Amino acid sequence: MKKTIGYLMIVTMLLFAACDPIEERHDAGGVLTESELLNYMNVTVNGNVATCTNTAPEVISFWKNNFGQQSNKSSAEFYIPLQNTYTVTLTAYCAGGPVTVSKEFIIEQNDPEYFSDPFWNLLTNDVDGKSWVWATDIPGGKIWGNGGYLASLKPEWWTLSVVDIPGQGGTATDEIIFDLNGGLNFQVINSVGSGGNTAVPGNGSGMFNMSLGEENHLMNSDGSAVWSYGKIKFTNHTIPLGFEPNSAGKPLHYEYDILKLTNDELHLAFGEPGAGAWGTAWFYMFKRKGYSY
Repeated sequence: MKKTIGYLMIVTMLLFAACDPIEERHDAGGVLTESELLNYMNVTVNGNVATCTNTAPEVISFWKNNFGQQSNKSSAEFYIPLQNTYTVTLTAYCAGGPVTVSKEFIIEQNDPEYFSDPFWNLLTNDVDGKSWVWATDIPGGKIWGNGGYLASLKPEWWTLSVVDIPGQGGTATDEIIFDLNGGLNFQVINSVGSGGNTAVPGNGSGMFNMSLGEENHLMNSDGSAVWSYGKIKFTNHTIPLGFEPNSAGKPLHYEYDILKLTNDELHLAFGEPGAGAWGTAWFYMFKRKGYSY
């Protein structure tokens, strides 16, 4: 009986050993110095595409550029629609550990195809920039407030004019400046003067992007007309009074529907979280600085 138990224990141990997974090991190759890696690193630019290649043998590559793109391939293509000087960083993982080097490259012009939608130039005036302010003299005089999501095209329920804006955290002279000068740039100026800046979101700058074209249109509640022509999304900062009034803590809001954009008028809105047709939305009525109705 003791022998039988002993045999069973040995068989069980062998079975468990047989079931252990075989670990695959992919060791990175040779030891590299920074100067050697730079010799293996190549960046070529064709129009708005930068091709980055690492020919170092038996290493794992990781690319990252300051346009926010990255890749873990030995050869990576980065499409960048904006004219500017950029830096790409390559980290090569080898037997001696990670080695990191960088190179600069130049995209010589904005991609005309990417910016072919007229909304880009209407909003920014390209690299020269364009300023937008509250539409204080708009017919009816209401420049901020709420109304129906996918229904209203301006503040219709709780409506405020320019004299009401300071009480909500804005200023009568709030200004947004957009440009395409080496980036998708925007700046907000809404300082309240020598007493300190208590405006929302305060002076600041960041980046923006737009989702345009018919695939980004939103129809109104009865499907009879386009309600929104796309979206504009902000990073690192947001527009004057760009917060959610009915949400706990009134968090800042960063994405808006574009209801109207002409050479002279910019009308934005966003629906509260979970809003369906005729749910609560907030409306922003801006005009080109210097324009009068």
